[in-house]
Order: sequence, then C-alpha cells, then structure tokens
Amino acid sequence: MSDDEVKVHKRSTFNLNQLTIMGHVGAPPVLDFSRDGLPMLKFGVSSDERDFNGKVEFHPVIVFGERAEKLYEIIKSGSLVFCQGPLNYNSWIDRKKRRQSPRLIPTIIKVLRDGRGGKRGEE
Repeated sequence: MSDDEVKVHKRSTFNLNQLTIMGHVGAPPVLDFSRDGLPMLKFGVSSDERDFNGKVEFHPVIVFGERAEKLYEIIKSGSLVFCQGPLNYNSWIDRKKRRQSPRLIPTIIKVLRDGRGGKRGEE
C-alpha cells in the first residue's frame, strides 16, 4: 500500500454497514410475531464455499411488517434469494451472560427462483 492510500484512509469518515448475500433458503421460513404483534419472517440463506473448503454457511435473515407476511407466501425452502441491507445484532442475557447473534435485516429482497424452480421477481 502506498503512502497516498494510507493518507486517504486516515482522513476518511465514511462508514458503511451493508451486507449482500445471494443464496438458497435452508429450512422453511418461520412467520412469528413480536410482543407488539409485528409480523417477523425468519429464514436462513446459504453461501456455498464448496469450491474452496467444502463449507456451506447459513446466514440468518429477518424481515418485519407487512413485507414479512407477503414474503411468507412466496419464499420456500430452496428458494433462490438476493438480500441486501444492514448487518444487525440481536442481544439478550442468558444465564447472566450477554449473548449476541448477527442477522441481516434486508432493505432489498429479490426472489430469483421459488423453491420449485420457477422464476420470480418479487421484492
């Protein structure tokens, strides 16, 4: 890295929390409701690294509100989805120990193929 690149990075105040993932939905999505009655759709999206090390990772995704209910009708296990949005951490206390779990809360969701192989374009 040159001295000019280091200087630019030191002066930069730009921050970005943006995650993009495209993969297949694992287990069937779960539609749940918050204490306040807000719909929440929870599902995992795979990223396949088999070409490199044989691992398949599942990344938790959660969608809120009316969108959650609409997507519940569309997204199935095996659906190919494109998700983009901020990475968020769910925090809780378990046996007096603070725990955190990462999750993607997408601002953009595109269903590229439903779980049966049909093409979609829903957001």
